[in-house]
Amino acid sequence: MRGFALEDDIVGDLTPLITKLGSPITCSPFSQVYRSTIEASRGTTEVAVKVIIIDHKRTMAKIEKAMRRELRVWFRLRHSTIVPLLGIAYLESPLPAFISQWMPFGTLNIYLEKQATALTASMKVALAKGIADGLNYLHSENVVHGDLQPVCTVVSSPILHSFVLVLQQS
Repeated sequence: MRGFALEDDIVGDLTPLITKLGSPITCSPFSQVYRSTIEASRGTTEVAVKVIIIDHKRTMAKIEKAMRRELRVWFRLRHSTIVPLLGIAYLESPLPAFISQWMPFGTLNIYLEKQATALTASMKVALAKGIADGLNYLHSENVVHGDLQPVCTVVSSPILHSFVLVLQQS
């Protein structure tokens, strides 16, 4: 299995384990996120596959530099409110896609739309606290999220909250 070297660490290449991508679940100007699965000896695991959109107005060197920075920072983050980076995969782009754990409740905006009438005040506070805890952790690691919005925030359960990162190191 090939990998992607980031200074002293290697992010594992999960390409052979990823099943076919369907339609994107969510899109931003910089990436598309797909729902997929990893087929491994331990069974099937749902994952999110973040494919970087190549902006032809930027040089490939700048895109690769930004992608490496995001991978390097995301790979070292370990916190209950941060979606773990599982690895990379080479799919439909010359750049590797980022593979992370799938969050079953989706993005914050989808979750809020579906749960609008069912959310109690304490659940809303828990959502806000999860996001604040995540930001506090990022800032303690000298990381600025750079694109915090409901479409970039994912909900792992009605109580625990995480977000997909679009990172800039401060």
